[in-house]
Amino acid sequence: MTPASTQERLALGDGAELFVGIEDYTPPGSAPATMLLVHGFGESSEAWREWLPVVGADFRVVRPDVRGFGRSTPMPSDFQWSMALVVDDLKRVVERFGDGRPVHLVGAKSGSWMAMKLAADHPHLIHTLTVIGGAVKGGDTTRWRADIEAQGVAAWAAASMTGRFGTMLSPEAVRWWVDLTLLTPLSTMQSYLRWVPTVDITEDVDRIRCPTLVIAADAGKLRPLSETTSWQARIADSELVTLPCDGWHIGGAKPRECARLTHDFVMRRGN
Repeated sequence: MTPASTQERLALGDGAELFVGIEDYTPPGSAPATMLLVHGFGESSEAWREWLPVVGADFRVVRPDVRGFGRSTPMPSDFQWSMALVVDDLKRVVERFGDGRPVHLVGAKSGSWMAMKLAADHPHLIHTLTVIGGAVKGGDTTRWRADIEAQGVAAWAAASMTGRFGTMLSPEAVRWWVDLTLLTPLSTMQSYLRWVPTVDITEDVDRIRCPTLVIAADAGKLRPLSETTSWQARIADSELVTLPCDGWHIGGAKPRECARLTHDFVMRRGN
């Protein structure tokens, strides 16, 4: 009998390991599809905790800590990130934990880059795709890098929360997100933030063929909604839903709403 919740470490080709949590609270004897959740920068698989009550009754949930983050192997400050590398990591997760079938893939923030590129490059592995607070190009991280070096991660994290969540969260919830961010090794942050401005998957979204849901904030401060619609329109079979939010991290600001939208989309389009 398989436990409802398990944790594993997946060895990667370069000596690093990914921490992966697997939860299956579906009825005994059922054969649920797998939903793979990919978090963004400064987070871990814990960012999805409020999703489990919403999607866990109908889907087997796989939550990896992206390389360098959470309980996965930290990356050194001079590590050379690449989209090919992180997509290969996720491909290994799908092949190991996807139960031999295409998965329902969900990516938030910079995790959405990885999710969209995986869907474009390996369409046979992906049944549906959900993109939450996503983008196709990395932004300028010069200020963040300078603030982290000058003030430390704690001060930077606290100062960035207003932009992330606007007025959506209580002070206690914001503190939880700050504490989650502080679990990311400084060396991972340093190398990751140097990589971010080089990311550009604009041309890749044209190759996404699976049913795709894009969830965006209607008044996010980091990227205007018009930017989201410009690339969402290039995904052939896609739908856009906006939620009221004056921050840019809609997945963290309204997790249960995003989970419910994703659940209903997959139940409707994933058969």
